[in-house]
Amino acid sequence: MASSRIRNVSWSLALLHVLFWAVYLYFVYTLFLSNDIRTLELRARPRVAMFAFRLFWDFSTFYVLYSIAIPRWLGKGKPLPFILTAAGLFLAATLTRTHFELWWITLDNANNPVVDSELTLWNQYVVRGLTSLFVIAMAGLGRFTFDWFRQQKERKELERQRLTSELAYLKSQVNPHFLFNTLNNIYGLARKQSPETEDAILKLSGMMRYMLYETNVEEVPLSREVQQLQDYLSLQSLRYKQEEVATLSVVGDVESVQIAPLLLVPLVENGFKHGRFSQTGDRLQLSLQVEQDGLVFQAENPIAPKTEERDAVGGVGLGNIRRRLEILYPDRHTMTTEEENGIFRATLTLQWA
Repeated sequence: MASSRIRNVSWSLALLHVLFWAVYLYFVYTLFLSNDIRTLELRARPRVAMFAFRLFWDFSTFYVLYSIAIPRWLGKGKPLPFILTAAGLFLAATLTRTHFELWWITLDNANNPVVDSELTLWNQYVVRGLTSLFVIAMAGLGRFTFDWFRQQKERKELERQRLTSELAYLKSQVNPHFLFNTLNNIYGLARKQSPETEDAILKLSGMMRYMLYETNVEEVPLSREVQQLQDYLSLQSLRYKQEEVATLSVVGDVESVQIAPLLLVPLVENGFKHGRFSQTGDRLQLSLQVEQDGLVFQAENPIAPKTEERDAVGGVGLGNIRRRLEILYPDRHTMTTEEENGIFRATLTLQWA
């Protein structure tokens, strides 16, 4: 994947150079050769020789500055070597081109007074000097443009890598937190010598297999996440005496849509951690509604009294999921929490891309 991107960038850069030189040569030929009386007076062979000599200096000046002088010296805060190199190329190109072309013109038009009258040395220095300055300016502009785009690309790549690392860290927090909570539940069953302990361990094994081996991708089927929630609710229900400590309502097509893995579990964990389930009728109510343009997931639970023991226990909390949403669904999500009449409600809304 990376090598393919590098090849694409190399081909694009090469194409830009070809286009630049094609346009440049067109204007050089039409403006400086076709309309030049002295050049028109020349035979084909010296005309080609002059044109080739001009291109040699243009190419040499451009790529010595573009590939060597600017990145090696000017780009590293060493202006003096760059200035000396650019000045040397300017003088060499201007002087050699002027005298070489005048020599060809004089040699081929020795008996042409019209041509002789136009061979003012100063004028030739000015024309060739301006051409050399233009090439130097284009080399600088081209190099600085290339470096700017490269820096932007590197900055985006570094930001992508940073977000990927942060996302992996956030997701890694979910797994041990989930395992810690579930093992606590199974420990409670084991102390009671509950016959449901074996089934709970089996369910936990399946859930951990999913979390370890199936969530190392950007998205998973929403139906798989729903199954994970259902298994988690089954494990949680073993802790409580109520037959129905939690309900999950699913509306819509969960088979054909994808979602980031382990995005909904923290909301459910938060409900069990901070909820009250000691009274008859206390339950965690979960609802998932899948629509054409997104989904809405809501978790409601009775609020448990705050205790020092409960507050002291750490956890992933809602901050984890908020940060993951900012990375995975920027500008495509909302998450709200509210407390009303002893009920805590968390609502997550996602929009498909």
